[in-house]
Amino acid sequence: MQAEGFVKGRPTELAVLDYGLFKVHSNDRIIGICGFAIRTDAGEVILIDTGFPAKYATDTSAAVQEDRLFEFGEVLICGPDNLPQAQLAKLGIKPADITLQICTHTHIDHVGGLGDFPASPILISAAERALPRPLYWGAVQPLEWPDQDYLEVEGDVEVGPGITVLAAPGHAPGQIALMVDLSLRCSLADQ
Repeated sequence: MQAEGFVKGRPTELAVLDYGLFKVHSNDRIIGICGFAIRTDAGEVILIDTGFPAKYATDTSAAVQEDRLFEFGEVLICGPDNLPQAQLAKLGIKPADITLQICTHTHIDHVGGLGDFPASPILISAAERALPRPLYWGAVQPLEWPDQDYLEVEGDVEVGPGITVLAAPGHAPGQIALMVDLSLRCSLADQ
């Protein structure tokens, strides 16, 4: 599938999704794990990143041990309310409403629910998708690529009006970022 022009509508709403908190051992930095939901004026719903795998919300200690994540940091908050479906439900969005997923990169806190929205294609950089498995973290790579349609991008690509994917490698080999134009449009009637 071609990513350029895949999104038809302009973004009208952007919401931040709360996937929990993580503390990095090396510098004691606390990171808010987040995703985003974008609605367009064409009725599309775009989900950006999916947080930790669901097992972290079910039994954080066991998941941390299984993945050896304790070597890198500490999961401070990740409960059932921090899973994508719960966060989307707060916005009145059902899993079937997702028309596109965007995976910024394949670290553990971004790909946990990647396969949870099977009806939607996944937009991802070609460099990340070329990996045998998602990076997850360190040498731990338990996830397989979900059997879904992929829109692979290279470089900067306008995927729709007001939504541009930007190549941002470094943190991960194929990391991408998004530039979303939520320009306010107002008429005299609005004032």
